[in-house]
Amino acid sequence: MKKYFAAVFILTALQGNAQKHTWEYGLQTGVNINSARGNGVNSSSKSTLTGFAIGGHMQYMLNQHVGIKAGLQFDQLGWSYRSLTLYGSGTSIFSTADALFRLNYLDLPVTAQYTSGKKIRFTSGAGIFVGTLLSSQFILKTKTPDPSTVKSKHEGTKTFNLGLAANAGIQIPLLHKLKLDIVIHNNLGLLNTHKRINDNSTSIRSNTFSFLAGLTWSR
Repeated sequence: MKKYFAAVFILTALQGNAQKHTWEYGLQTGVNINSARGNGVNSSSKSTLTGFAIGGHMQYMLNQHVGIKAGLQFDQLGWSYRSLTLYGSGTSIFSTADALFRLNYLDLPVTAQYTSGKKIRFTSGAGIFVGTLLSSQFILKTKTPDPSTVKSKHEGTKTFNLGLAANAGIQIPLLHKLKLDIVIHNNLGLLNTHKRINDNSTSIRSNTFSFLAGLTWSR
């Protein structure tokens, strides 16, 4: 009889523990506010560059509050210089223009997540991200005297990126097991992404602040 009760207790405990382990899947899209830092970026005239983000994620919940989240996302990164003055021969002003460095990455953030709340849930997480460069462009938008746009491939960026990832957000229930996700996410690049050809001293590191919204389904 003791063995029977012991077996029932173990099975009940395992079942209760298994019920706490769940998977979540989601899709999200939003806007990136991008910047860059390092001695390869002129901080006095640097400005942010808005980009597009879209991707998906999956999360394994170890219990009701703690989980591991991994995503795969297309991110537009970069930085800009606004209202530059371009000079012609001598000291005469030739034109004014915006210079944009547009970098398209495929990013994979992996974070440890903490969730609290019952109906409306609050989430936060921290971890790392890795990224691979898909394409890069240098865009010169002339404003005066004749507006024009010239695009060319930007050769000075490494393929690989890595850094710290952090997020915070809320989940709002919509239907059974379906939730609306609203998330603020930050990828802080740690690696020097400047491709060193004849210059070993120049450094450029990325920083991306994202506002994301999407849907998450629990299984």
